[in-house]
Amino acid sequence: MKKSKNREAAKRSRQKKRSETNILHHANDKVVKENNKLKLDNAALRAENQILKRQLNYFENLFAKKTTNQQMAHQTYNHPSSGT
Repeated sequence: MKKSKNREAAKRSRQKKRSETNILHHANDKVVKENNKLKLDNAALRAENQILKRQLNYFENLFAKKTTNQQMAHQTYNHPSSGT
């Protein structure tokens, strides 16, 4: 009788451990999938960020040249080099 109760208790304990292990494996799989998705999202955002940085640099340079050209034109208009 005592062996039977002990055997049943051990069986329940093993079953409980298997169940907990399955739950942890499932949770781990979910976290791994989410992590992989986040890595892909991160890579895409980094690539987009690089593109936007290049575009910003281009427009900053374009604006700087336009501003410089306007300043030079303004100086030439207000202070002509030939004294007529």
